[in-house]
Formats: sequence, C-alpha cells, structure tokens
Amino acid sequence: MQMNKVSVLIGSCLFLSACAGAGRLNTPTGKPFIGMRQVNWKQASVAIADYNFSKGRQLDVVKPNEIVLYDAVPGADGKEEVTSKTVYTLATNQDSLLISSHRYQTDDLEDNSPSELDDQASLDAQQQELTEILNVIARSMTASNQNLAQPQQSQ
Repeated sequence: MQMNKVSVLIGSCLFLSACAGAGRLNTPTGKPFIGMRQVNWKQASVAIADYNFSKGRQLDVVKPNEIVLYDAVPGADGKEEVTSKTVYTLATNQDSLLISSHRYQTDDLEDNSPSELDDQASLDAQQQELTEILNVIARSMTASNQNLAQPQQSQ
C-alpha cells in the first residue's frame, strides 16, 4: 500500500513536470478563451478587427469561423516583415459565441507549422486581449441599444 502511494506521487510529479513547459489558463481549454451570450459572429468579428487594428496589426484571413491577423515591422529593404500571427476561432454553442485565440511566432503567413507562443506570459496577454475585445463588444451593444427608437405614449 505504501509503495503504491509513492508510485502515484512520483507519477504525478513526472506528469506535472512534463506539463510545466507550456502555460495554462483557468479556462475550459487551458488556452485563451471567452464566451458571450447573444452575440453573433459579425459583432465579434468587427470587435476583433477594431481591437487588433488599434494595436497596429494587419488582417490576413476572414472567415465566419476564423480571423487571422498578423504583426509586422518594416524591414531593411522597406518591405514589411511578419513577426507573428494571431488566429481567432469563433464557434457557436446554443445561444453563445465562443472565441479562442492562438498566437504564433512566424515570419511567413503561409507557414503550415509555425511555433505557437504558449508560455504563461503569452497566454496571459492573449487572455487579456480577449477580455478587452469582450469589453469592446459590450460597449458596442450598449451603444446600439441606446440608439433604438423608444415607443412614445399615444394621446
């Protein structure tokens, strides 16, 4: 019995040390993730684009379930050099829209196997960005609700 406990403890330590290289968040997937009720993909797409454009990112791909933006810097020859790309995946679940985010270090947008930035600092920054995007959506929904015509009392 004592040996079994020791084996479980050693196994748990090995498992945790193997997972220590990649970061983890307190989300259902352990990766950057948000969910919103009664929001459609168009509202979310506009908010994602607005937020990222304000950070100087460029648009690469837009699909109903995926938005890809990238960071670039001017190269020595004047052409832009890609440094990273962020992929937002949008999915619906009943009346909710779920958005996940993955950031990759790459110098080529066509790269099929870029290195995902999954250290804790990168994941925390991505989760913070998703939270800020959620705030952009909430503000736009509040503003659009305030602009609705209100019924007047009839005489």
